[in-house]
Amino acid sequence: MDRVSRLLIGLAVGTLDPESFQLSSEEVEKFAPRVDELELHAHALHTLGPDQGGADTNDPTWRWRAELQRRVHQEAARNFRLDRQVREVASELRAQDIPTMILKGSAIRTAHPGMAGRPQGDVDLLVPEDDLDAAEAVLRGAGFTFQAGYQDREAYRRDHFHFPYARDGLVVELHWKPSGELPTGFLGRVWSEAVTLEESSGGKGSRGGEDSSHGKASSDSTLLTLAPAHRVLFSSLHISRHGFVGMLRWLGDLALELPLAPSVEEMLLEEVRSWDPRRIHLPFWLLSRWGRIVPASLTEPARPHSLEVRLLEGVLTELALGRSPGLVPRHRKVSALLAWMKGDGTLMGSVLRPGP
Repeated sequence: MDRVSRLLIGLAVGTLDPESFQLSSEEVEKFAPRVDELELHAHALHTLGPDQGGADTNDPTWRWRAELQRRVHQEAARNFRLDRQVREVASELRAQDIPTMILKGSAIRTAHPGMAGRPQGDVDLLVPEDDLDAAEAVLRGAGFTFQAGYQDREAYRRDHFHFPYARDGLVVELHWKPSGELPTGFLGRVWSEAVTLEESSGGKGSRGGEDSSHGKASSDSTLLTLAPAHRVLFSSLHISRHGFVGMLRWLGDLALELPLAPSVEEMLLEEVRSWDPRRIHLPFWLLSRWGRIVPASLTEPARPHSLEVRLLEGVLTELALGRSPGLVPRHRKVSALLAWMKGDGTLMGSVLRPGP
């Protein structure tokens, strides 16, 4: 692995020593575009910290870090405006007695306030399926329009688990499920174990190693978010569902959750029983290969055959970095990986199998 790739991974998952971070002018030219491409600005600043030392405008590292801070602060300001609009939408939904939960990027930023500048393209809101029609009516009444794209509403309802709505640049993905196929009873647990935003941002669950698996949401909550164990589970599923392609930022999000509080780990492992285990455990396995300390309970179920360890680490690293050198096309690697995560055959056999 080249030095730029090692730096990108170290900044994303927090294994880089900030004191040793130094770039030449030539490295900045290679490094900066990759940070932009992978949207790692907030993770890089989180790892390096805000202190740049004395100003030296001739130092390429100092100049890049100054630009990094500017970009993260700019994104944080944008997110502040986005969050204000989301709370307004949530208030309108709650006024109609529609429970509302934030998912994905918004949930991660809420749980980790130091990531306020994490880039976010849209907002994912979950409502009960029985309230979906009413929730759509609320959005339309607030000026949102359905973004049909290449499919109409009926096709979205049949083939997806969320509707896209937009207003003045704000895109809301209105979910009736947080993901595709769900184990029996899982969606009910997502709602029953939900926490309020205040509970999430206050450090419950995984943050700071505090031992609280969840905290039931109070009946007058205006906006809910996932319990820590469910937030971690969906982060892992998101990475695996996308075949790890370009997922370095999301792996950085997952690294933020470590170490898990014992009760969060226990709840996560209990939930994993209902899923394909490798889909949940493989991102943790990769983090451990990259130098993060991860409990064996989160990595062992994904451990490949000893002869395939280096192959799997190499393929996952290439995909996460958005690169796929070599003779095997990216789509073949992703297909092989998805098949292996379902427990079908060996990774090596799937990669080498003749195909388009």
